[in-house]
Amino acid sequence: MYRASSDGASAIVVSAFNGWVFGLRADNGQRLWEVDIATGGMVRLAIEGQVVVALGSTLCAIELHTGRVLWQVEVTREVASGTLLVGDRAIFVADLGEMAAFDLQTGRQLWYERFAGKGTGAVAIALPGASAQGDRSS
Repeated sequence: MYRASSDGASAIVVSAFNGWVFGLRADNGQRLWEVDIATGGMVRLAIEGQVVVALGSTLCAIELHTGRVLWQVEVTREVASGTLLVGDRAIFVADLGEMAAFDLQTGRQLWYERFAGKGTGAVAIALPGASAQGDRSS
């Protein structure tokens, strides 16, 4: 049986497909908000604190309880819809032999690494206490 949080508020489950991100009440499935991140394809999700991070052809930060878009930035085709890992201050995205980091608060790109001469493919990412495995072969 599902239980509401200790403050009486319902928990939110986040779902995404076809470029849309949805916030739903976990206890009854009521749609609370929806955001079109204009990707049209696969979307990866992560939650850090009260921020939903969605990666498609763009990288987007969404306020968990309201669905308000905090920021949205373009990402390179090589890392779009690839591996996603969120740390306490940065978002890491990677795929096809490339990786980038973005500031969690602003979406500003912090760095970009192209693993030149190492080929392409799915990229796994790990931080102390967390990891995300690349699951695409091309």
